[in-house]
Amino acid sequence: MTARGSKVEQYRSLVETVPDGVYILDAESRFTSVNEGMVDLTGYTRDELLGASVSLILSDETMDQVAERRTYLAEHPEDVLTAQYDLYTKAGAEVPVEVRFRALEFDEEFSGTAGVIRDVSDRLDRQREIERQRNELDELNRINAVIRDIDQALVTAGTRDEIEQAVCDRLAAADQYVFAWIAEYGRDSDAVVPRAWAGAGADDFGDVLDASDTPSVEQANGATALRTETVQTLKAVQNARAFAPWHESAGTQDLRSMASIPLVYGDVEYGVLAVYSGRSSAFDDRETEVLGELGETISHAIAALESEKREQSLTALHESTRGLLHTEMHDDIGRLVVERAVSDLALSGALLYRFDDTENALVPAVSAGDFTSETDVHPTFRPGDDSPVWTGFVDGESSTADDIEAFGLDSVSAPMRSVIAVPLGEHGVFVGASEVGAFDRSTRKLVDLLAATAEAAFDRVEGETELRERDERLREQNEQLVRLNRLNELIRDVDQGLVQATTRQEIETVVCDRLTGAERFRFAWIGEQDSAADRVVPRAWSGAEGGYLDSVSLETDGETGEPSVETIRTGEVTSVPNVATDLRSAPWRAEAFSREFQSVVSVPLSYGEFSFGGLTVYTDEVGLFDEVGQAVFAELGQTVANAINAVETKEALLTDRVVELDFRLHDDTQSFLPRLATQIDAEIEFEGIVPVSEESSRIIFTVRGASPESVRSALDASVSVESYRLVAEDDEALYEATVAGPTIATTLAEHGGSPQTISVRDGTVHIVIELPQSADVREFVETFHDRYAGAEFVARRDRERSMQTRQEFRVALEETLTDRQLEVLKTAFYSGYFESPRRTSGQELAESLRVSAPTVSGHLRAAERKFLSLVFDHR
Repeated sequence: MTARGSKVEQYRSLVETVPDGVYILDAESRFTSVNEGMVDLTGYTRDELLGASVSLILSDETMDQVAERRTYLAEHPEDVLTAQYDLYTKAGAEVPVEVRFRALEFDEEFSGTAGVIRDVSDRLDRQREIERQRNELDELNRINAVIRDIDQALVTAGTRDEIEQAVCDRLAAADQYVFAWIAEYGRDSDAVVPRAWAGAGADDFGDVLDASDTPSVEQANGATALRTETVQTLKAVQNARAFAPWHESAGTQDLRSMASIPLVYGDVEYGVLAVYSGRSSAFDDRETEVLGELGETISHAIAALESEKREQSLTALHESTRGLLHTEMHDDIGRLVVERAVSDLALSGALLYRFDDTENALVPAVSAGDFTSETDVHPTFRPGDDSPVWTGFVDGESSTADDIEAFGLDSVSAPMRSVIAVPLGEHGVFVGASEVGAFDRSTRKLVDLLAATAEAAFDRVEGETELRERDERLREQNEQLVRLNRLNELIRDVDQGLVQATTRQEIETVVCDRLTGAERFRFAWIGEQDSAADRVVPRAWSGAEGGYLDSVSLETDGETGEPSVETIRTGEVTSVPNVATDLRSAPWRAEAFSREFQSVVSVPLSYGEFSFGGLTVYTDEVGLFDEVGQAVFAELGQTVANAINAVETKEALLTDRVVELDFRLHDDTQSFLPRLATQIDAEIEFEGIVPVSEESSRIIFTVRGASPESVRSALDASVSVESYRLVAEDDEALYEATVAGPTIATTLAEHGGSPQTISVRDGTVHIVIELPQSADVREFVETFHDRYAGAEFVARRDRERSMQTRQEFRVALEETLTDRQLEVLKTAFYSGYFESPRRTSGQELAESLRVSAPTVSGHLRAAERKFLSLVFDHR
């Protein structure tokens, strides 16, 4: 083999071992030579390639480019060209290749081309990946630039609204995004409340959210993002069922994909950030991660701002608390609470209900903010209402809702959709309202703190009020005790004076003097009614009278009488707490006021049905005679009346001159003796009376002309007869009966009269009464007529009543007794027979007298009967 042949062989071996395809084309672009690399690259065999046109592996478009380059090489045979084509294999696969080729000449004429083909698929893939990565980095750089811009805005934002609006503005202004919004989701994701938005379609945003055919946003990305706390994406917004109302707007604004970013910090949900892009390929994993970090940053910024806001609110609430500690009125507390709720807690409106225990209802008391100040337009809640305002008050539980109408409240302000109701113990309920989702846990804590402070303030005011009322009651009780002690001392002083008085005039004078002594009362007087003159006549007085009794009318027929006149006319206590009240309504008030009489009390002096006039007392203190004072003076009046009755009764018994009054009663069937006489049709004579108790007395009477059986039958049938017995029966029967209630004899005795004769014959009662010489006969007769309407006053007689000395009584007794009776009586007395226990028995007494015991007993009974006859027989 020649040297040239050896080199050709070496060149051929080299070409065959090259992995790239090597080829030679003739002037007609047909393969004349290919290496093994060309076979591997195209998938065709060597035989299939040789003689075939290059169009076998190139497209028509590429063939045009090849023709242009062959023409060029024919004119520039020295040049080497490089081109990149898409090669089609036998299997139909498209392979990107790079071709380097040059012209072949024979006898200085163009005879074809020779070239090398290299598969550049891997290189192009690497280039595309590098380009993709470069584009992603550029995109992330742009996104990071937006994030940095947002970070700067977060630093300068002063409110949550500013933060949210700044985020939406900057995202919508970025080239990567078209539209952005932030919204809060209501409880259970049943409502979406926009807070901020920006970008294309912003004008239609509200209409889209309010679309009536919106499916439950529980299925939407935002609800899922909040629930999972992860970024949720949609690559084809137009096809998402949950966004059906958005389809038209999304198509118009070229909204192709979206991402929902949860805004959550800790366990507090601030809402969702939704970002829309016109790029179908937007929101890959890296971008999603960056946006998730942006959501965390926004949430942290809002939380920090809310925390600062809470600190400010707590500081303001602390100041409010200090203010409530010094507030004394319920209305002022309520007004301060609702005003602080709006100013310090940034609530849209606040309303305070007070519990009215007179109606058992929650009544609107005071409001602030977007709640109208006209409280009467707010509803009143009563038992049976199902509003959380009422049920929370009853149960003592707070409640919140994102539907203010569910609480039975009306709002004229759109932001007031969320509401909270916090009971204030037994005082009422605090109601706060704001935008949806405003009452998160931290805000509820602040509202609870304000409500607790308000409840404590109400408790304090009520406690202080009760304490003041208790102190006032104690003060009044102490004053009453002091006055009562003074009155009791006065009563004791008056009682001492009454004990020493022996006549009615002395009693009346003592009472008036003691009442006005030591400057106790300014003036006191006692008067009685003069029936003939129809006026009150003064009987005794003491103190600073100053001509008062001569200046006022004491006529009993006047309409606005002086207190003493009213008391004597009505028989009731008359009290005037303040004389100056209605000073011109009665002439006596001006007269009294001019003499420094400030208050007056007048009490009747009554004993049973008998009146001794009235006691009237004046003081220079207003309101001195309260209920206790009136009761004390009423009791004093009874004491004075009892004393007057006692002295007049005693005088009637002891005086030697008496007045004897003779009365006749006709057809009186109400009193005991006349009624009994009528029933048995007999004559009855009153013999005597013995008091048994305050309610009953024992009456001794004689019956003539009736059988014992008829008397017993009538007495048995009488409900007023408690018991009776037949004492003796001769020509006339002597009876003893215990009778309940008043009788003629007891009535006369109570009014100072001593009954001498009470006899009933033929339906007429003849009554003879003794009165002391000093007694008011006119008043006694009037009282008797008032008590017995049919009484006839027959006569009055003044006579001397014999009075026996002790010696005269003893002489009369000795003249009445026989010598033997006197001996037995003296022996029994001196030997201790009448003592208890007896020092001498009846048998021993009989033995000492040397007679039998029955004889002694007979003498003693006879002596006792004669002795008692001398004592009690008044006829």
